[in-house]
Amino acid sequence: MGGKRIDALREKWLELHESGRKEEADKLYWDELFPLIRGEFRRKCTEFKNRYDALIMTVGTTPQPLILTLDAVRPSRVFFIYTADTEAHLSRVIQEVDFLRRHEVHYDREKVNPDDPVDIYEKIGRRWEEWSREGEMRCALDNTGGKKSMVSAAAAAANFLGIDILYVDHEKYLAELRTPMPGTEYLTQLPNPYITLGELKIRQCLDLFNAGSFEAAAEKLREVRGEIQGKRALSVATRVETLERIVRGYSLWDRFHFRRACEELRKARESAKRFELEVDLDGLDSNLMVLETLSREARGESLFKVLRRSPEFGLHLAVDLYCNAARRELAGAPDDAVVRIYRCLELVSQLRLAQIESEGVEGFDTDNLRWELVPEAVKARYEHFARQVYGNDYVRMPRDLGMMHGHILLAAFDDPLWRREGVDGLKRFHKTVDKRNELILIHGNKRATDGNVEEFTQQAYLVLGRLANIMGEDLDDLVDRHNFIRL
Repeated sequence: MGGKRIDALREKWLELHESGRKEEADKLYWDELFPLIRGEFRRKCTEFKNRYDALIMTVGTTPQPLILTLDAVRPSRVFFIYTADTEAHLSRVIQEVDFLRRHEVHYDREKVNPDDPVDIYEKIGRRWEEWSREGEMRCALDNTGGKKSMVSAAAAAANFLGIDILYVDHEKYLAELRTPMPGTEYLTQLPNPYITLGELKIRQCLDLFNAGSFEAAAEKLREVRGEIQGKRALSVATRVETLERIVRGYSLWDRFHFRRACEELRKARESAKRFELEVDLDGLDSNLMVLETLSREARGESLFKVLRRSPEFGLHLAVDLYCNAARRELAGAPDDAVVRIYRCLELVSQLRLAQIESEGVEGFDTDNLRWELVPEAVKARYEHFARQVYGNDYVRMPRDLGMMHGHILLAAFDDPLWRREGVDGLKRFHKTVDKRNELILIHGNKRATDGNVEEFTQQAYLVLGRLANIMGEDLDDLVDRHNFIRL
């Protein structure tokens, strides 16, 4: 009904203009057409109602856009910037808007020189600071009205301060009357260039993070921070600060600095939750629980004592090495991936040997294995298995027990990790892990291939799966908890 009435009055208004009866057209507009447009505008712009606590408005020679924005937003306070030429039009705005006319909403005004941008910057900045001291204030600037120089200066100040910019746009413009077609007006929010450009670089940072390139991601965030330095583009600055903590935390974790990683990610989580940023909080919580366990390693204490006292720590550290290897492969470093999986498998043997109790011995330390404490029957089985695995390369009972010897000794102890695998299982295992010695990173002359990584990963998955089962855990669940969140 309202739309049809607007159409009819608009046709009459246009006819009056075409016949040169401008005063009649203006009276028709303000008395009958504009009240209907205001009602229709409020209906179309309901998403803006109560979105902002405060509005800053530049006043031009056309009061209608300001009235429409005030109708739609209904802020609790308003600050008008006007000039000597637009003061009368500001009075019209105040008279037309009931909550201003009745002083139900606090409003203030400042006269400016439209050609002096510094004056405009200072007045907007000072008012924004006053409001900010009162607490969190959702603020917007409507710069639809006013001289171009004043509008541009106000927009620059708003972008600098991180204030949203609103604009009353239109679907059709009547060039001959130099006015929008009545009834086609709508309210829009203009993008902040600091935010838009910052978001593009943040997206690049997220892609780098998800690809395991943590240093490159951190550098991209430093670029964004440098570009918005001193500019209060709050939504970007807050997000950058939180993302910097996240990237720094996971980078520390990737380099096995568990305590410092835990501290950074705790702070990042608090910030992400406080500012309602789009971060996988459930995944972050799961990661933090893992880091709590990994952070329990006592400084200055031998690995053997730590594994003996806290087998849970050993399990998580082994899984963490496994997941770290996957990230190295993703980052295009297969040699590093193989080395980490090898260390993972070595740690598994160290963990299980630390848990063995035999004839009064509480665990065996692979860094200084006391063979005299190993039962004779176990020694005999060890030598039997070792000869079949190594053949002519068999080395008799080394004091410093390497990864493969550790697993053979576990099999000799009939540890559940190898109980069902037998000699054939040990041989298959050795065939895979021995390829690590051929790598340039160790003392060989080859580079790891994707096939090497896949073969190592399969072996590690089998061994870790058996270890997790022994300790009452599910490997897939552990891996999920150790995998870094995606941004």
